[in-house]
Amino acid sequence: ISPVTYTSDDPSWNAVQGIIQSLKGVELTPGKVKRDVDMELRKHVEDPALRAFVLTNLEVVTGDDKVQTLQWKINVDAIANQLHVIASFDVKKEKLSVVNLDDLEDVDALDVDLKYDGDTFLIKGGASNFVKGSHMPIISRHFPNYMLTTVRGSGHW
Repeated sequence: ISPVTYTSDDPSWNAVQGIIQSLKGVELTPGKVKRDVDMELRKHVEDPALRAFVLTNLEVVTGDDKVQTLQWKINVDAIANQLHVIASFDVKKEKLSVVNLDDLEDVDALDVDLKYDGDTFLIKGGASNFVKGSHMPIISRHFPNYMLTTVRGSGHW
């Protein structure tokens, strides 16, 4: 993704939110297998390749009682609760975390861009809408020594 703020106006970001909400809605009850979860996710994640990718985050665990159950490898609740943070690129907020606020008289006067001067290699899926041409000036400002490569025919996932 780009160092920009994504909003609900962006269909690609809406798709991410929808996937996460779909994962939250899956009940991983004992006896349920990956195929069951796949069938349940079909209602919300139509693309079979994307669904297969999502299902790589599901694992079978055996409890002390020898009963096998499914669980997410990722913390779906934490991701869902922090989607607004993931979608934002608040430079001032990030900068404030490294500045002693007691030394500042006017926090709003802080106008410093975070910048990484080291080499930065960005990979963009050719069919992805997360890194757009309009984002290039922002990327350049924060990562002046970037190199971008595009994987043709590839989406975000």
